[in-house]
Amino acid sequence: MVAAFALGALATCGAMRWLAPAPASKPTDAKPGETEVAADDPALERANANLAAALQACNRKLEGAGNPRQAPMPVANASPPDAGDRPRPGLQSGDAPTKDDWERMAEAGMLYLRVPCVRDTPWVPPDRLVRRLGLAPNDVDALRAAYASSNKRLVDQVRPICAKVLGGADVFDRVGVEACVQGVLNSSRKVEGMKASLTAVAEVQADKRQAPKPDANVPAVEQLALVIVNEQKAFERDLGERLGGEDGKRFAWMNELCHEEWWFRDRKF
Repeated sequence: MVAAFALGALATCGAMRWLAPAPASKPTDAKPGETEVAADDPALERANANLAAALQACNRKLEGAGNPRQAPMPVANASPPDAGDRPRPGLQSGDAPTKDDWERMAEAGMLYLRVPCVRDTPWVPPDRLVRRLGLAPNDVDALRAAYASSNKRLVDQVRPICAKVLGGADVFDRVGVEACVQGVLNSSRKVEGMKASLTAVAEVQADKRQAPKPDANVPAVEQLALVIVNEQKAFERDLGERLGGEDGKRFAWMNELCHEEWWFRDRKF
């Protein structure tokens, strides 16, 4: 039902974008059999105002449905937080969090996390994206190898967390990363201390506390969040080694590439 609503919103808003008149001071050309309306006609001004309001509503629906420009991706918690919950104005898909962002997330007890998308066959950019971004063959090869390495690292680390929370080593193989993440989130919301765990992860990233040792007994949601944060960093380093440091970071956070992202928080919106 949610998918149907999202598709409906996209279709409706897409149609409205096509119907929206281009801003201009000149009257539009009338079609045969139609009356030409002057640009300063009060009725036209009211119609334009109503259409602008409708388009703003569509933009909000499109935000909730996902970014239509990026490659298709599974998102465990697709609804963006309210504007007041954002750690930094403008922090959203495609932004690498800064130290200040992590400090704000620590204070709020919520996390913005992103990781390269996981597929049975590692993702590679389609030809149309290669052309649009002007990627060289070695860029494509580097991305292919980095996604394959990222997928393996993430699966190897998430599987035991999923097995512990969802009850069985074979559960992860049946449900995959996205469902496992959502399962850990849902389970963690039923017990006390989830917000404290998320704050701890953010404080580690803000250099305000040491990361827990690998054998430390920490909550599953904290383990999972650290795995995701560290995997994004590993993906960035991997691309940096293959493409150069600056290009590594740029590609790792490029919105056009396939990724999954979540807001970890102790309640649903």
